[in-house]
Amino acid sequence: MRESGFLLTETGETTTRTLSSNIAKDYPYLEAQKRAFDRALISFLQLDIGEGRVFADSEALPQT
Repeated sequence: MRESGFLLTETGETTTRTLSSNIAKDYPYLEAQKRAFDRALISFLQLDIGEGRVFADSEALPQT
């Protein structure tokens, strides 16, 4: 993502345990890209500063 000369990079990953939807299971590479984009956007908006941390919807742990 480029904005005003900034270049943000993040890494997204997937494992069989973290792929919760059928679409994610069929396209794990795209799910990893989405997670990387979400993390880059959270970082760009500075939502990951301080005590509380913001998580993207794809990073939320399943409720048990």
